Amino acid sequence: MSTQGRLSKERFGPSMPVHAPFLQNLPIYFRNARLALFQYVTDGEQAAELLPTALDLTDPPTAVLVLIEYPWTTIGPYNEAIQTLVCTYKGRAVQYVPHILVTSDVAMAGGREAYGYPKKIAHIEFVRENEILAGYVERPRGFRICSGVMRPERPLEPSSLSLLPNVCLRVIPGSAGTQKAELIEISPDFRVKELWTGSGSCHFPGVSDLDPWHRISVRRILSCTYAVADFELTEGRILEAV
Repeated sequence: MSTQGRLSKERFGPSMPVHAPFLQNLPIYFRNARLALFQYVTDGEQAAELLPTALDLTDPPTAVLVLIEYPWTTIGPYNEAIQTLVCTYKGRAVQYVPHILVTSDVAMAGGREAYGYPKKIAHIEFVRENEILAGYVERPRGFRICSGVMRPERPLEPSSLSLLPNVCLRVIPGSAGTQKAELIEISPDFRVKELWTGSGSCHFPGVSDLDPWHRISVRRILSCTYAVADFELTEGRILEAV
């Protein structure tokens, strides 16, 4: 006599495999994250090619490179590099995320599945030498995608760092030739503990059609900041189907 399966939907875990999920339930907690943020003017024509039609670039077209060390999170320590485009959605300021690289498979899977963050695995290193802070990203190892260097010079009031909500394009592949896509907004709960500004620059030396970070090129550096922060990632919200 056959036996019916007992794994019903209400018993599913938050990710696959549902009986032994790879990811935990939200929120995800981050403590003492160290962020170097480089805001710069970019090439608007090139950047627009990577921006969904529901969004509009600012004038001047502005991008941000963020290099981050996470010494402690509830999904383990890892490093991350993020490239965003400052834009508007129905007149409201947001930042669209075309590129992210991380050093952890759990961080990659969690960001892609829950939010649509376009994460890939890469080699990301940070250097502290004398008064200089620097970070670089390679994919594959030895092929440098981007780098950033700065010198923290003056403290700022932590509350002066205003971080825009992230918008991601999540695509869910269909096994039968169908595909679902949606714009998702994520607003992490940031608490900046320390903030510095100073001189610095960022570069995208590696021209790669597989990871085209160079297409959001640097025309002029606007600001360089260094922050230490705690934050949580909670549920995102769907803005619209695409």
